[in-house]
Amino acid sequence: MEIRSLASFVESLPGAHGLPGGRRALVDPGLPPARLTEALKTLEGWGEARGQFALQTGGTGGPVKFARHDEATLLAAVGGFRSHFGIEKVNTIELLPAHHVSGFMSRLRAWATGGRSIQQEWRAWSAGAWDALPAGQGDWFCSLVPTQLARLVGLPGAATHLRRFHAILLGGGPLWPALERRARELALPVCPCYGMTETAAMVTSALPGEFTTEDCGVGHSLPHASPSIEPVTGRVQIRSGSLFLGYVGGPERDGPFLTDDLGEIRGDGRLHILGRADDVVITGGRKVSLGWLEGVLRGALALPALAVVAIPDPKWGETIVLCVPEPPPEGRLQEVLVGLEAHLRPKLLLVSAGAFSSETGKISRGALRDRAPAQAQPITLR
Repeated sequence: MEIRSLASFVESLPGAHGLPGGRRALVDPGLPPARLTEALKTLEGWGEARGQFALQTGGTGGPVKFARHDEATLLAAVGGFRSHFGIEKVNTIELLPAHHVSGFMSRLRAWATGGRSIQQEWRAWSAGAWDALPAGQGDWFCSLVPTQLARLVGLPGAATHLRRFHAILLGGGPLWPALERRARELALPVCPCYGMTETAAMVTSALPGEFTTEDCGVGHSLPHASPSIEPVTGRVQIRSGSLFLGYVGGPERDGPFLTDDLGEIRGDGRLHILGRADDVVITGGRKVSLGWLEGVLRGALALPALAVVAIPDPKWGETIVLCVPEPPPEGRLQEVLVGLEAHLRPKLLLVSAGAFSSETGKISRGALRDRAPAQAQPITLR
């Protein structure tokens, strides 16, 4: 495959920007004007560094960054996927945007293997309107984030439709216990996976059928990747043929990529993600894992779009803030919080729809932390 043909493919996607030297970048077309200007300014700093394609990472809270990839890194990811799933031709239904690494790689897998890529609207899907999968053309894949899956499992007929897929690739965040149980009860072909923009999407994935029968974590390594656990910090580090070359405007990457995720590789060789290295806070002298607390509250409140952040507090050291896009039922919130240990209870409530993306399930925790001191309201238990 020639760079020119791959560049033409990238150029055809929404959010594509042509750059000097035949380079291409994918930028979120929904960025506010000031953020878009910032992103394009960042791309001007590419200079002579290696890479042909820039994939946006970040931008929901901190600075917009771009990971530099080339033909070799992207196609290594495609080849590893095809080998892991035993698929020659990858057919995909697209529900994630093309500038999102999972949406981009989904389209690229189909294009590079001669499969079909069909765009469908998430709004229609989330309202229960989905088209039948084309018959006689091989196995079909789709990529979802947990908040999307949570929406679908509550719709009549959704399970029947989802079971027609060879695999539902689920990434972008952890499954919370209630959603995990429901997906298993429905026998959905969910394949939890792990990856990021810097790795050209997934480097580990469960296989179809594993999720419904055992605790598979985020699965085994794909053939092109070798994750391990850094012994001192417990963080996941990755060696892979799909690793990015560096960030635009930054130095060349050297050696394995050390992530901010805590994990363990169990005896069966599967990777399990335990949370974020920056996830644990101390409030009132007690440690709280924000990721764990989010999972508990999502299930208990039946609110897929929910986040928990912490902000400095002169009395407690840090105060936990419950963040939602719309007010939760007052009675249910009271019932759930009373059932938690005192140090686990959020003391503030922030309602902020703008920090939650319905399209990708992404949550701007940086924006939530910035808004909380001025906009969050105290939670009073009765």
